[in-house]
Amino acid sequence: MLFRSLLALALARPQCGTRAELTTQAGVDLVLALDVSRSMQARDVKPDRLTRAVLEVGELVDGLAGDRVGIVVFAGEAFVQCPLTTDYAAARLFLRAVGPRSVPRQGSDLGHALLTARQVLEASAAAGRAKVVLLVTDGEDLEGGAREAAARLGEAGIRVHALAVGTAAGEPIPL
Repeated sequence: MLFRSLLALALARPQCGTRAELTTQAGVDLVLALDVSRSMQARDVKPDRLTRAVLEVGELVDGLAGDRVGIVVFAGEAFVQCPLTTDYAAARLFLRAVGPRSVPRQGSDLGHALLTARQVLEASAAAGRAKVVLLVTDGEDLEGGAREAAARLGEAGIRVHALAVGTAAGEPIPL
């Protein structure tokens, strides 16, 4: 009986101790290109377009795990608000601070925003990570370079997604 118990235990091959194992984690490098132009203050979406966009993007950031996120704000010019980071609390802080006064020149240049997002992705490229730009805007492009910029990002292997904020009917922009 004892022999059978020991034989069963030996066949189970119990092991103890620990073993270190190196694993690689492939995640996503995500740059949020956020429109902060005055047109984003329109109230066709409650409370206004920019506030709604920040809330939605904040929820996206809260759902990330192991991915890096960066923020580019733009209107007539584009600026890196937050470089790629896994510190989601810091990214949320930067998101809360955005507004039309975040950029010195008003307007809406989607192409420059996309190219700035590309620079952020290429400046801290990590092997094996997918590169994605999420363009959050009301769709107004006064400069007209968005298609060409998106094509250049596509050629570089960067996926571009757009999140439209606002309604088709629109709303006057508050002064």
